[in-house]
Amino acid sequence: METPPAMRPRFERTVAVPQAQLLARVRRNMHCSEPRVHAQMADHHLELLIDEADRHYWSPWLSVDLEPADDGTRVKGRYGPHPSVWTMFMSMYFFFAFVALAGVVFGGTQWLVKQHPWGLWFVPVAALLVGITYVASLLGQRLGADQMRTLEAALDCMVDREHAE
Repeated sequence: METPPAMRPRFERTVAVPQAQLLARVRRNMHCSEPRVHAQMADHHLELLIDEADRHYWSPWLSVDLEPADDGTRVKGRYGPHPSVWTMFMSMYFFFAFVALAGVVFGGTQWLVKQHPWGLWFVPVAALLVGITYVASLLGQRLGADQMRTLEAALDCMVDREHAE
């Protein structure tokens, strides 16, 4: 059975270079990738995003941490939407959960007082809206797949190249 796609795909790999050396390499190579990618770095954290001219609502955002490891540096990354888009999706999920809970409470109260529990209809409606929201997030991932590969290539350029050209 195939697992469903992750809402915020993650990856982890180890580079056989000490953290300080890899951080210096990444800083040196920040502009070696194509101009469609904008990179920001603070301490051992790197953010890669699609340049504003090419950015869409579904464009991915790559957040990378470079952590020391016994055998070099651990590169941990997470793809996700722009933080404001992520906040909107999470707000929708919490709102639908609240609607479902309110429907259970209201419908249960109606049932206890021997009324028709029409409030319980909020539960399947909220579940349907959660499903629609999830499908929308998967559609956004599919639309942003090429840009995810662009961000991955930019990260590879920064991490793997000894010297930027």
